[in-house]
Amino acid sequence: MSLPKEEKSAAFRVLLIGGTGTIGSDVLMRSIEKGHRTYVLNRGRTKKELPEGAFFLQGDISTLEDRVHSVLGDLQFDVVVDFLSYSVSDLARTLRIFERRCRQLIFISSVGAYDRRNAQGKLREDMPATGNPVWEYSVNKAACEHFLKTYQFSDDVSYTVVRPAITYGNTRIPYGIMPVYGYHWTFAGRILAGKPVFLWDQGKALATVMHTEDFAYALVDLFGNPKAKNEIFNLCGDEPLSWREILSIVGKVLNCEPLTVDIPSEYAAGTLPAIRGILLGDRALDACYDNHKLKEACPDFSASVSISEGLERTVKYYREHHFLKGIDYQWDAMMDRLIAGYLRKKNPGTPLLSRLVFFDYLGNATWRDRFLYFVYRYMPSFVQKTVDVSRRACRKAGRFLIRK
Repeated sequence: MSLPKEEKSAAFRVLLIGGTGTIGSDVLMRSIEKGHRTYVLNRGRTKKELPEGAFFLQGDISTLEDRVHSVLGDLQFDVVVDFLSYSVSDLARTLRIFERRCRQLIFISSVGAYDRRNAQGKLREDMPATGNPVWEYSVNKAACEHFLKTYQFSDDVSYTVVRPAITYGNTRIPYGIMPVYGYHWTFAGRILAGKPVFLWDQGKALATVMHTEDFAYALVDLFGNPKAKNEIFNLCGDEPLSWREILSIVGKVLNCEPLTVDIPSEYAAGTLPAIRGILLGDRALDACYDNHKLKEACPDFSASVSISEGLERTVKYYREHHFLKGIDYQWDAMMDRLIAGYLRKKNPGTPLLSRLVFFDYLGNATWRDRFLYFVYRYMPSFVQKTVDVSRRACRKAGRFLIRK
């Protein structure tokens, strides 16, 4: 598609650090559509999954400092978007590599940088963002923002901080406690199989969700935008929904009403330490944000994808792509363990307990799937930790062999 001359002349040279995740993929597409020469820095081995028009740079940001010139050469960028910094040390490394190679650094932070424990009304960008001490991710994102705001940039370089709320797209369902990305059909599978779903605190807490397509439109409009120079933006939708409302919409899209078991968030966090931070530091708290500043900087922006339409796309995508990565039986077992433990205490005679067993959702479960389910459903925590360590070691060895 040919672009208008004025759009061509305004094109930027853009680098996405990461750029292939749920958010990054749509940002990449939108950037190319806008006529920007868009590069993706990724540790993958090929560019086969990148859209036409993308330029692939193979490199792992965590080791890039040692081989900057072999990967980047003399490339200079108008915009660098950092999707992969989760700590101050990550961000400092990114700045060391790119501060002399770009004019605008966009840091993808999170609305999690706010401490919302006593928040009232919609949170604005000028309100304190110190992080919630319950959630390490929140504290780290807030620390990154502070580091960026106090960093001594040269006069011709600026930063932009973007705070997304909960985003979702082709591979992500926007529910509170979920498997890793690419395995979200596990959640849909539970609903369709008639297994109960974990709902916390009656599902009353409000969440703000946004489709990644809408996120991408807004983010790309901040590229080279003079109103984005050294500024922070809540990049999120307009209207919050309760978790119960979101779950109801998921059920309608699947044409299957979810069975739920309501569990107090404090109980769930105590039973499953792995979800304590995200649950008590985020999902159990109201999440309402003001986005007027974004709309002033990007007057053409509006969130156009409704959650119903977005979820229809997600379900269709999973079904058309062989349910993507399959079923996360570790997560499934953890949910069964949590719900079963609570029901045995509060309602030991309920027939729901009989449903909290291994289920072959796709008809292709392996012995490994059954083993993982058994470990995380029934075994004591020290056994689970041993399995965790072994799996991490195997993944690390696999990445090392790929790099070799």
